[in-house]
Formats: sequence, structure tokens, C-alpha cells
Amino acid sequence: MVATLVDEPYLLTMEQVAELTPRQILGIYFRKRDPKGNPLPLPYAFDDGESEKQQAIRFWMANGKTEEEAREMIYGSR
Repeated sequence: MVATLVDEPYLLTMEQVAELTPRQILGIYFRKRDPKGNPLPLPYAFDDGESEKQQAIRFWMANGKTEEEAREMIYGSR
């Protein structure tokens, strides 16, 4: 994950990566992209479309979180 954030187009420092919230990381990884795979400019990075949230839930579940934990990370605690 970190390798993507410190490489182009983001070029973040390790200190900047350490300060990112889960929502910001999801905004980067599930950001809408053009046909060549390049990220589209903001404000499209944090589109609230259901499909992006479902992708984020699948991502967290694939990385060991339960569905409930993944939903809590995406939607916050309710």
C-alpha cells in the first residue's frame, strides 16, 4: 500500500502517509480513474456512490476485517 502512496502521482512522504486516515486511504485507492488508469482530479476522489463503498468493504474484508468492522471503517460507528 505504502509503495503506491510514495510513488507518482501522489509522491507522499512517509510522515504524510502515517497521518492519513482510513477514509483518506480509501479515497486514494478507490478514486475514480480515466481509461488509462490515471486518477481523476478531486473532488471525484470521495464520491459517495454505493459501488465505491461496496468495493471498499470488499477490500477491508479481503484484508482480514469482518463485514461489520469494514462497514464501521467506511460509514463510521453508528
